[in-house]
Amino acid sequence: MAKESTPVGEEQTKVKINRREFLNIAWLASLGFLTVNVAGITYLFAMPRFKEGEFGGVYTFGKVADLPATDAAPQNIPKVKMWMSNSEEGVLAIYGPFNYNGTFTSESNARFDAWLKSRDPASGVRDFEAVDALARARGLVLQQDVAMPANNRTLVWHRTKQNTSAS
Repeated sequence: MAKESTPVGEEQTKVKINRREFLNIAWLASLGFLTVNVAGITYLFAMPRFKEGEFGGVYTFGKVADLPATDAAPQNIPKVKMWMSNSEEGVLAIYGPFNYNGTFTSESNARFDAWLKSRDPASGVRDFEAVDALARARGLVLQQDVAMPANNRTLVWHRTKQNTSAS
């Protein structure tokens, strides 16, 4: 009986692992899968979920007087994590209730107007025509008048290059 010899360089040895080594390998593999899953979820969360040109949110900036000056450095607004700038081709958007042709658009707006005037007689629901006249006097052109929930409106004016000399 001749003994079979193994070629040089090829050793056929089975390495046995103990339970501790197996659990270490399983634990590391689980951590690897967890890392891949967290990375994938983070990537999907960080991707924008709206198309180019769509509006991404609503926030209250404050009074129109709080806008930065035209061509001034952008102003950081950490509350909404954005920068606000005011350019020659600026945009003005106002959200709230408005009267049209001097009349309230709903009974709730009339009650709201009375409540505002009880706090401060100089405040109240504004007339659309008066606000539009102020915007036009500053070279802005009404682009959109959008109906919003609770009898509110969003009015959007834009200054175009043709009417920058009017301001």
